[in-house]
This record gives sequence, structure tokens and C-alpha cells, in this order.
Amino acid sequence: MDFMEKLVSKVSEGTKVLSKKTDELLEVTELRMEIKNLEDEIEEAKLFIGEMVYRSYLGKETGTAEMREKCREIEQMYYKIQQLTQEVNQIRGVRLCPHCSIEIREYINYCPSCGNKII
Repeated sequence: MDFMEKLVSKVSEGTKVLSKKTDELLEVTELRMEIKNLEDEIEEAKLFIGEMVYRSYLGKETGTAEMREKCREIEQMYYKIQQLTQEVNQIRGVRLCPHCSIEIREYINYCPSCGNKII
């Protein structure tokens, strides 16, 4: 291979890597935006529950069935956030230590924070 062929090959490899990283960054950004939207929805649901509790205190309405439903919705949103966070971590090549919850790279076998073996 002459110099120009090597140069073209290296530029092509670099372009592929850059394209892959850009795609990953876009995907992570979209997932984080979805997480943020869910967090906003959770806050709105909590405000709704708070208003229902206050109205119940005032004797205006009980709404316990509605509060339970909102609580179930919040639980589902937290579960979805957990799934999206795992997707983000997978794309970024990190995982959480099951013992201390610090972010570590996928290839690390022992947590640098707590020293426990990562399974």
C-alpha cells in the first residue's frame, strides 16, 4: 500500500468512528430528553396528588381512587426512567456498581470505590 492508500484508509476509519460516536451522542441525548420529560410528568402528578390531599383535608373531596391511580402512574414512570437510564449507560459503556451505585466502565471487574467484585 502506498502513502495515499494508507491515508485514505485512515481517514475512512476515522470518519466511521466519528459517525458512530455522533449517532451514539444523538441517541443518548434523545433518551435523556425522554427521561427529563418523564421527570416533569412525575412532578406534575405529585402536585396533583398534593392538591387532592389538601382538598381532602378541607373536606371538599376524597379522591382516593384518583390518588392511587396517579401513584401507579408515577411508579410506571419511575420504572421507565430506570429502563431509559440503563439504555443510556449501555450506550456509554458504563454500568452501576451493585454495591455502592458508582458508575464504572463495563470492562472493570472490581469497583474502584468500594472494592467489591462486579458480577
